[in-house]
Amino acid sequence: MIGFPVLIGLFLLFVPIWNHKGERAASRRPWAIAMASLSVIMIGALWWEGQNSPWSPNFEAQPLSEKVVGAASGPVFTGAQLFHNKGCLNCHLIQGDGGRRGPDFDLHRR
Repeated sequence: MIGFPVLIGLFLLFVPIWNHKGERAASRRPWAIAMASLSVIMIGALWWEGQNSPWSPNFEAQPLSEKVVGAASGPVFTGAQLFHNKGCLNCHLIQGDGGRRGPDFDLHRR
């Protein structure tokens, strides 16, 4: 996932060095201008979507309260603490607490 894009990027950087002949005027290279413009638009659109997405993780999620967990001790309470300590609550939504990336859980639904 990392190596292939890096190789492609290096290849694209060195193409003008290897092949330095030919037309350089932008008006004579419409495909190059179109591809560069499309790349900028795609990167900008993905960045904008990522910044405005409602399903982003909540890295400041507070531990679940005893009212939400339904227990003050025992294995259920220990599981809720573990769920928070391992960072699961950053993405998963439990009765309004947590992130919006993962599936939500209803602890009182059985």
